[in-house]
Amino acid sequence: MLVCASCQHSSDPGENKIWIATDPIQCLGNPWEQAWLEEHDGDYDSYPRDRREQHEIICDFYADMGVQIFNIITVQTYDIVCAACFCPAGYTLYLLVHGDDVPAMLELGYHISAPYTK
Repeated sequence: MLVCASCQHSSDPGENKIWIATDPIQCLGNPWEQAWLEEHDGDYDSYPRDRREQHEIICDFYADMGVQIFNIITVQTYDIVCAACFCPAGYTLYLLVHGDDVPAMLELGYHISAPYTK
């Protein structure tokens, strides 16, 4: 499990925050990765491999959409995955967002789910 400190923001503890989740796919096929590739002339080899840097990319991507990410947790959920680009990458991505942003995130394929750790 990895928590991204750069996405954490101090806020009112009474705020309506909800965890949402998705299972990212391989081959830099996720929306935040595709946006990064577009900004970097499709330089696949330069995409950051460090999870913290990847979380910053996710935070920036959703910030551009007006969604603030308060926290990110990744949890390894699959020990074996297929090799195709449309297959899950092997982890679940959990984002803590404001409740007002949940409907938009559900439309993007996320589901409501608290982080699960093995």
